Amino acid sequence: MTSAENAYLFRHALLRDAAYDLHLPAERALLHEAAAELLETVHADELDAAASEIAEHLRISGRHPEREREYTVRGARHARDNYNHDVALRLFKRQSEIGTPNEVIEAHQRLYGILRAHFNDKHGARRQALALWRVGRRQGVLEAVSHALNYLAGLERGARAQRLLRRSFLLAKRAQAWLPAALAVGNLGATYASELDHRRARRLFMYSIRMHRRANNPLGEGFFLSALSGQQRQLGDLAAAYRSAEEGMAILEGLGAKRYLPTSYGHMATVLEKLGRFDDAEQMLAKAEQLSVDIQLQHELWKLRVHRAMVALERRKPAEALARWRTVVPMLIEAGEMHELDVARQDLQRAGERLNLLAPQAWD
Repeated sequence: MTSAENAYLFRHALLRDAAYDLHLPAERALLHEAAAELLETVHADELDAAASEIAEHLRISGRHPEREREYTVRGARHARDNYNHDVALRLFKRQSEIGTPNEVIEAHQRLYGILRAHFNDKHGARRQALALWRVGRRQGVLEAVSHALNYLAGLERGARAQRLLRRSFLLAKRAQAWLPAALAVGNLGATYASELDHRRARRLFMYSIRMHRRANNPLGEGFFLSALSGQQRQLGDLAAAYRSAEEGMAILEGLGAKRYLPTSYGHMATVLEKLGRFDDAEQMLAKAEQLSVDIQLQHELWKLRVHRAMVALERRKPAEALARWRTVVPMLIEAGEMHELDVARQDLQRAGERLNLLAPQAWD
């Protein structure tokens, strides 16, 4: 684009804004209302896709709060389903301000998930979990309170996380809300897995899977089947681990659950490693990483790259392992995940020494 064209565009934007400012507030409201009505007519067959823009015009107009609420909810859900995270974040924040009580609860749940998984924003996620807890308490919705405790536990480690998850389970059980109860049990299993108590973790994952089936939630069933495979692998039952990983992966693929598939592929890759199928493991991890990039799944991306670095070492490709590691370091530093950075570095150092490929200082 030439400098003359740039100048024209700049002047055009200034003229547009000046012309807009010449209108009285009441006239602007009518213009935005008309724009919303025009979009409704033009996009009558695809209102969900246009809902975000319609909601914005109605918000600025301020004349039809109920219609704004309807389009905000539709637009937020459409953006989330299509992994348009910036738009989803904006609209769910607005939904949390103007929605019905149930829509406000939904908004805080979705905001937690987006901030945690796609932006790796732990502080923002914590604020949404606490907001959900307050709304659930105020409305007397024990299921929402249980979910909030689940979310807060996901931001903690060790005994504190376990206490929150036990409280979450008891609340959900009292409300006969089997989905948050199943999540609490499964997440509790994950805390024991991180402490290397694999037998207890396996037992809790199996219990969670049964509860997800009872709640008719195949998404949770598929996710925790994949998690179960990790504990079966740790306990030496590779045949069972492969079956669980394969079954969990098939369920999630059948649901098109892109958000959870990278984790599932990672579990299968680990089983393939144990079976000595390193090339297959690398292909599975490459698939998981590409999907994480496609949907901007920041929370899983660095873990997959560390995993691929590990597999590269097993494939006797130290230069490739180091290259992958160097993409991970700035990600973890930027996110403030210094503990995770140290743990990942130590794991790679030990693997490099074990295979006589790289000295420990190579990972510094």
